[in-house]
Amino acid sequence: MDTAVRLVGSYTSRDKFIRLCQYILKFLAGQQKTNAGIRLGVISSELGACRTVLRLFDDVPMFAYSLSYGLGRKVYYPLEHIAWLADRKILERNSGPWGLACLVAWAVSLLTEIFKSILQIRLIRRAQIQLLKERELEAQEERETAEMSTSLKGQIKVLKSQERELYLAVIEHLTDLVNAINWLPPGFLWSGKFSARFTGAMGTISSAIKLYRFHKRTDSS
Repeated sequence: MDTAVRLVGSYTSRDKFIRLCQYILKFLAGQQKTNAGIRLGVISSELGACRTVLRLFDDVPMFAYSLSYGLGRKVYYPLEHIAWLADRKILERNSGPWGLACLVAWAVSLLTEIFKSILQIRLIRRAQIQLLKERELEAQEERETAEMSTSLKGQIKVLKSQERELYLAVIEHLTDLVNAINWLPPGFLWSGKFSARFTGAMGTISSAIKLYRFHKRTDSS
C-alpha cells in the first residue's frame, strides 16, 4: 500500500507512473492486430491522452520555472497544447506543423540535456582525480590523518553517486531521443523505421529511469 501511495500520491510521480504503464502497454501491444493487441494499444493511447490533458495545467509553473532558470527542458509544452487544441477543432488550424514543431523542440531539449549531463560527468571525473591527487600528496608528506582520509573518501563517494545519476540521465534522454526522431517525418536519420514494440521498449526504459530517479531524489531530500 505504501508503495502504491508513493507512486500515485503526487502529480509528478503519478505522471511518471502513468507514462511507464503507457509504454509497457505499447510494447505489449506491438503491431498485433488481435483483439488483445488492439485493446492494449487503445489503453496505451488513452493513457498518453490523459497525460497530455494533465499537462495543460503545467504552463503556469513551467513559465515561472523558465523565468528563474531559462527555457528549461519542457519548452515544447505550449506547442503541444496548440497541436492538441487544433486536433480537437477548438482552434481552426492544421495541427500537423505544431505537432512537428513540438517533436523538434523535444528532440532539441533532449540533446541539450544529454550534452549537459556528459559535460557534468567530465567535471565530476576531474574533481575525483583532483581529490585522489590530494590524498596521495598528503600521504607522501606524512600529514594524512584518519579524519582527513574519511573526509576525502566521503567526498569521492558523493561524486561517484552523482556520476551514476548522470549516466542514468544520459540513458533516459537517449532512449527518449530515439523515439522523438523515430516519430519525425520519414527521411531524417531513422525516422519511421522502428516498430511500435521497439518504441514501447525505449519508452519503458526511459519511464522506469524517470520514476526511479524521481523517488531517489525525494528519498534523499
